[in-house]
Amino acid sequence: MDMCIAMIKEGPQRKKRKSEAVQVEEKADLLAMGTAAGTVLIYSTAKGALHCTLDGGHCGEVNCVQWHPQDTLLYSGSDDTQIVEWDLQTGKSRCKWKADRAAVTSLCVSPDGKLLLSAGQTIKMWDLETKEVYR
Repeated sequence: MDMCIAMIKEGPQRKKRKSEAVQVEEKADLLAMGTAAGTVLIYSTAKGALHCTLDGGHCGEVNCVQWHPQDTLLYSGSDDTQIVEWDLQTGKSRCKWKADRAAVTSLCVSPDGKLLLSAGQTIKMWDLETKEVYR
């Protein structure tokens, strides 16, 4: 069984609001894992427990997950050919788009957080503001 895992390296540089579903300052200890069922599990390494489950975004196995470097966003790619942008403050998907004719197998966000590279049958670079292929 293949597994995709990504750990956040450092938290964002903004203050949290008490009403946020996921506390922003806790992000530094979160580990994301894609599942064969199409969900993304977020674990807290500090607590040693499941933090939340992100579901409803994919209808195929999640092959890859990638944290956004500056925001409380996570990207996932799947056998369903889709990329989902997850908002960890709400625990819900913000955006979903078709990325390929085949499974999305790898994702990488640029250090400035403006571009997303996806790999599947083809390799594409996406503008994260417009969700269109970068030219």
